[in-house]
Amino acid sequence: MLHRILLSLLAIQILGLGTLARAQEPVPDDFPQFIVPGHEQEMDAMRRMMWLHYPPGGPKATLWDEWLSTPTLWPAVETKNAWRYMREQWSATLTGRVMDPEGYVATHQHTSIAHQLGWPFPFWAQGKGGWGWHFALPGIDRAWHGTEERTQEGWALVNGSDAGIQDQAWNIALDAPFTAATAPALSIDPFNAPFLQLRWRATGLGNAKPCVEWTTQEHGEFAPERRFYFPPIESADVQYTMIPVYKHPEWKGVITQLRIQFGNEAPGGKVGIQSFFTNYDTRHNINNQNFVRGCANYFLWTGDINFLRAQINRMRTALLYVMKEFHAEKEGLVLTTWVGHEGRSGLAFVDGKKVIRSGEGIGNNYWDLLPMGYKDCYATIQYYDALRSMAEVERAIAAHPEWYVPLGVLAMTPDLLETYAAFVKQAGNRVFWNGTTGRFYCAIDADGVGHDYGFTFLNLEAIYYDFATPEHAASIMDWMCGDRVVEGDTSTGADIYHWRFGPRATTKRNEDY
Repeated sequence: MLHRILLSLLAIQILGLGTLARAQEPVPDDFPQFIVPGHEQEMDAMRRMMWLHYPPGGPKATLWDEWLSTPTLWPAVETKNAWRYMREQWSATLTGRVMDPEGYVATHQHTSIAHQLGWPFPFWAQGKGGWGWHFALPGIDRAWHGTEERTQEGWALVNGSDAGIQDQAWNIALDAPFTAATAPALSIDPFNAPFLQLRWRATGLGNAKPCVEWTTQEHGEFAPERRFYFPPIESADVQYTMIPVYKHPEWKGVITQLRIQFGNEAPGGKVGIQSFFTNYDTRHNINNQNFVRGCANYFLWTGDINFLRAQINRMRTALLYVMKEFHAEKEGLVLTTWVGHEGRSGLAFVDGKKVIRSGEGIGNNYWDLLPMGYKDCYATIQYYDALRSMAEVERAIAAHPEWYVPLGVLAMTPDLLETYAAFVKQAGNRVFWNGTTGRFYCAIDADGVGHDYGFTFLNLEAIYYDFATPEHAASIMDWMCGDRVVEGDTSTGADIYHWRFGPRATTKRNEDY
């Protein structure tokens, strides 16, 4: 556990959360002390280091729910408001994690114009075949994404009137039933646009059935067979609606026109469109696993049965989502079939020149410049640990009926969860092990190509979570400790620990993946 705490503290430090000012503050008396006779100076230094990073080290994005929960929940102290507040932060944050209707847990990273429940890049303007129209861009650093605010010129309205651009949106009066707004001619490649995002506000829609319609090069007229419905809203504030058009069989070819049908059955409503644009699928295939483990960590550290009672079915839903959406229940591993997550590289070399393969190589996790994806070892390791964490929680629930924690149809027995975990360990070690290098591939892409650049973080976590078999763990450690040289690696032997505090992230120069 101390190893994990120190590793997580290192992650906090990398995030830049420590400050010189805090380093000068006295450590509170009730912060845990480490007493080792004869090593008072070293223990005091460690205590001061932990305090330096503790106060700002609470919840961040979902992908760190497992990493950051243990180093910030371990001080079992409640005599100061600071300690109580840390627990309250975690309870509130985990309770507030957005889960979509299908069970996917949102990333909760910073503001962007990318997928609202995913990573903040890439966004439509960074690839070929995307499209976007932003009437306003409040709170978005335009220098970062390079898009511009535009007027409503070129748009056409049916059964509605133009109320102008004000209050950060293009306002439309719904003068008659079934008001529609049609965008100017465009060209969209569906592979580079699996989602549409509508940022809008609306009043008076009632039980409307809004939808988006499209034309293609092959089909030049709007028609019901090229229509995708989305939920209406009733809000004076701008809401972000994600529209997964990739799920429609006719979202294909070259898209040449988009039309928003507001689906209002009566006149009198008002709509404000802030932006309408395409999105890459930047969702993460590790969020659900980390949410489950973050909730488990919180409960196991605090014993907060009220939290457990409220969150247990969200935890179960999150885990079942991984099992179903990523085919893990059948395959024994995480197989990501989202658009752009095929595990292939986002670049290629043609005649010695780098060529961007637009839409390929979308990231899945913290290592956001690496494709991983498809048969994903990193996500599989985290799924394995989520199964075991859930088994521990379910076992505690079964042993304590007096807690009155709901069971219901989503609950799985601890033994069944452990059986799934054993299946994952067996399948993962068989599929992802690179017998030539004696370590794990990070992923095997949709073409069956394995990718191995000596991912130290992935291989060490495979050992830490007991995912690696004893034989595979020994092979990894021989390589990591420099006792075994992998032919073709850029960094070998003692150079793997060139930075002393930890190994290089990879040991083979990666210019291709």
